[in-house]
Amino acid sequence: MSRRFWPYALAALLLLMVGYDLGLSRASARPPLRSEHSQPAVNVPGRMVAVTAEGKTFHDASCKYIHGPVEMMTAQEAIRRGYTPCVRCMRESLKR
Repeated sequence: MSRRFWPYALAALLLLMVGYDLGLSRASARPPLRSEHSQPAVNVPGRMVAVTAEGKTFHDASCKYIHGPVEMMTAQEAIRRGYTPCVRCMRESLKR
């Protein structure tokens, strides 16, 4: 192999390693979702939302699909904990 090959190979390897490291750091920056089948919120509502300890989604306080004891928190906190919007009462959070 020629001497010109090695600097290019080394540069390509370095780029791959940096890209891999950036990908790992970005993947860990997002909170893990409580359900792998849920869509994360696109728009964060500016109001309080209802969650349950066993649930995977956050709801409007008047949603009829909440089951169990309810805990109220900000939508930002619910997203940070991995909850996703209810597709029935929080549709505005899913719209792009």
